Amino acid sequence: MMSNSSAAFCRLQRFSCAAAFCALLAACARDPQAAKRAYFADAEKYFGQKHYAEAIVQYRNALQQDPKFPEARFKLAEAYAATSDYKSAYPEYIRAADLSPDDIRVQARAGNMLLLGRRFEEAKTRARRILLKDPSNLEGLILLGNALAGLRDLDSAALIAQRAVAVDPRRPGTYTNLGTIQLARGDQKEAEAAFTKATMLDPNSVSAQLALGSFYQAIGQLDRSEAPLRRAVTIEPLNVRANRALASYYVQAARASEAEPYFHRVAEVVKDPSAWLEMADFYMAMGRNEDAARILNAVSAEPKQYSAARIRLAVIAHLTGHGSEADAVLAELLKRNPNDAEGLALRARLFLADRKNEEALSAAKTAVQADHRSAAAHLILAKASVARGDLEQALREFNEVLKLNPGSIETMLELSKLHLARGEHDTAVEVATETVRTHPESLDARLALVSSLLARPDDYEKARAEAEAAAKAYPRSAAARSAIGNYFLTVNDPAAARRAFERALELDPAFPEAFSTLVAMDVKAGRLADARTRVQSRLAGRPDDPKLLMLSAKIALTAGQLPEAEGTLRKLIELKGFPLDAYTMLGRLYISQGRLVEATAEFADLLQRDPESVAAHTMMALLLHAQRQLQPAIEHYRKAVELNPKAAAAAANNLAWLYADSNQKLDDALQLAQTACSNLPGEAQPLDTLGWVYVKRGMNALAMTKFEQAIELDPKNPTYYYHLGFMYAQAGDDAAARKALEQSLTLKPSKQLATNARRILERLVY
Repeated sequence: MMSNSSAAFCRLQRFSCAAAFCALLAACARDPQAAKRAYFADAEKYFGQKHYAEAIVQYRNALQQDPKFPEARFKLAEAYAATSDYKSAYPEYIRAADLSPDDIRVQARAGNMLLLGRRFEEAKTRARRILLKDPSNLEGLILLGNALAGLRDLDSAALIAQRAVAVDPRRPGTYTNLGTIQLARGDQKEAEAAFTKATMLDPNSVSAQLALGSFYQAIGQLDRSEAPLRRAVTIEPLNVRANRALASYYVQAARASEAEPYFHRVAEVVKDPSAWLEMADFYMAMGRNEDAARILNAVSAEPKQYSAARIRLAVIAHLTGHGSEADAVLAELLKRNPNDAEGLALRARLFLADRKNEEALSAAKTAVQADHRSAAAHLILAKASVARGDLEQALREFNEVLKLNPGSIETMLELSKLHLARGEHDTAVEVATETVRTHPESLDARLALVSSLLARPDDYEKARAEAEAAAKAYPRSAAARSAIGNYFLTVNDPAAARRAFERALELDPAFPEAFSTLVAMDVKAGRLADARTRVQSRLAGRPDDPKLLMLSAKIALTAGQLPEAEGTLRKLIELKGFPLDAYTMLGRLYISQGRLVEATAEFADLLQRDPESVAAHTMMALLLHAQRQLQPAIEHYRKAVELNPKAAAAAANNLAWLYADSNQKLDDALQLAQTACSNLPGEAQPLDTLGWVYVKRGMNALAMTKFEQAIELDPKNPTYYYHLGFMYAQAGDDAAARKALEQSLTLKPSKQLATNARRILERLVY
């Protein structure tokens, strides 16, 4: 037990400490300079212990006492950078540099932050300030070289990088920096020499090995990039950059199964939920959706990653055909945060994927309103604008994305595609070339360049060289081989084209472009047996695939195998998601055989046995329609829609057309046409019908958009060009009307349509 004297001493001691502390506070209050030093000293202690949050508070307290305290500004920036809060670090580095114009270290850090912000001219100014004081300062030389490279003065940048090498010829980093600039100049030989020299100076430098591996990837020599990347992982098995780079290499080299352990290691080493998102993305790319969902469900328990994880789960649900589940996941996400721009942008993407263009546009605008700084929101608004035909708005939005996210490869690819579609071939080539320059490792960028070059006859051989280089760089890519095939088709060398597409199918038997092109080539060459064999072999594994069945029916019709064509078409119209043309083809088949009455009796008998068959009601309506029995046809179309609006999309489309063509029930026609478009995504005919309904309602701008979209999906249909030409003539754009109508006549429309087109052409002024 403590004695009275001891207790009294302790009380006195505590009183003395408290008094001293109060005295210190009082002194600081009277002397801001003393206060700032006290706060700064406290912050430095926290910083040394890596307690960055506490350090930030105290550095800010010091700056409240003296806003022009340069060392506190600089250390505050360093503390923010240590927590990866570069957005907050950025202005503090700049302020610190402005307060310390003679401090080389501070100027260098500020300059590098300016580089990250792509403010190259200001970074150049900081570098010059350093070099005026110390012409041989290595940091200043590297900063200046990188700033000049950013300003596209690559020759000067290379000279400065060489000066940096001369200052410290034993430092690998100066050589990797030189190599990067030489590569940007297009001097691959000098770049390779610099990257190789860096690895020779320090064979155990992970950065040097990664730089050499990335160089080989950038120039398309994938086979040579593996060794240095594997060497980097061997040097430091737990190095995140090295593991991530090797994993990405395996994905790029079409050896994705080998990438898994390296993505997994990154996730385990980083120990952050965001790294597991990367793992989930890998599984999604591999089609391993169950593995991805397992990770995402776990990650979504983390509040900071909830939104990102749930968005990915919605994507998986949509891709696997569970649209209602995707809607539910997004609804839950947006209930928690109605202004989640990423979630709103995804909702727009899903609408667009289902060709619900009006809903997509509305959702995209909501996403932009929720966060006007969201690049994802502006990107989907651009895509929705393209789908709606508002190309000027699309261009504005794509450019806004590039302001927010410079170098966005998806945006640059979309821009090149848009300019190509608008016939702006020079601009398309320019954008695609820039995309390859900024993303030399991207196969998609190279293929976009090939496509744009094939639009200019003078560049055909350049397109071939680019396609062959892509195939060499990506020897397992079916898409690269198909690009070579497209070149040979363009220059009318079908034999060489066939070899390229066959090789593409060897690499990826499921690659759709090569398969469909070869079938079309077989049919065009009269090799119907080969086309039939090709389609039948695929149908054996996917007997209910609507697209394959449609191909099979078309080949049978071309070959005159009418019973087989009829059987295939009748199977098609019973399936969910079949092409709308199946009904039309079956009806034409009956007409060509003079079997309208027989077929009508057959389907009437079928309806007696199954009065709720949507397919039977629709076919009955088509047969009656062909016999000009319009009112009975309307009744059967209407009955099909009443039974199942979604399954009766074809009936809704035809009923909408009948109403519009006779100027009846235009409100009903609009609703029916919109229903048909929503339930038949990717089909041109409902878009044309909706356009015609818009014509009848006097909504000409919307009508033009729909006709243009129909042409994009089916560029060989003369009716769609006639409708577009009709609208241009109504709008007084004679040149555009003439172009569309002449294209319609080239495609050999019906006799009545051709007569109408010629009549309009005669009235055009220019």
